Amino acid sequence: MKIEKDIDILQAIDTVDKIVDIVALKWMSSNNTAIRIEFMKVFAGVSPELISHYLDKWDGDFASFYLNSDEGMRRKIFTYYSIPLEPDKYSADDDSLTMALINGVQKFDVFPFESHVVHLFYLMAYNNPLELLKTIAPDTFHILNSKKMDMYGNGLNWSKAWTICADYDKERIVEYILNEA
Repeated sequence: MKIEKDIDILQAIDTVDKIVDIVALKWMSSNNTAIRIEFMKVFAGVSPELISHYLDKWDGDFASFYLNSDEGMRRKIFTYYSIPLEPDKYSADDDSLTMALINGVQKFDVFPFESHVVHLFYLMAYNNPLELLKTIAPDTFHILNSKKMDMYGNGLNWSKAWTICADYDKERIVEYILNEA
């Protein structure tokens, strides 16, 4: 997706801010009992067997969990934490979603913008060490380097880095994930 409007960048930053601050760092710092309770609240109305299945997918890293979740799980997370999410563009139960993906429809035209931005952020986190910030957000990289932060690419390290970023570096990261990732 080529960035067409500044509003897309601001909306993407706001969404990643909320997911990182309200969900990701909280979940990744929770013990097993706390995460079980949180899953029961977030996924209320889902069968106990399905919640158990979700818990089996939890490996302590929100990025891994998010990347391996379906749109229904993602929607429940956004809804529970009152994070804005545009309506579904295709029904998950409908063959039109599968056909759109097979026919090469852009993922931003298939999935809700906010959900897909978070997906791209955590996909970048898993595919890149924080050294990537040398080129796209050098000021943040220097701060992380001076703090001797672990540069391994995963959800926790990228989430922590995101909280340190100045707004202009967040813009650069979002531009990168929207245009390059």
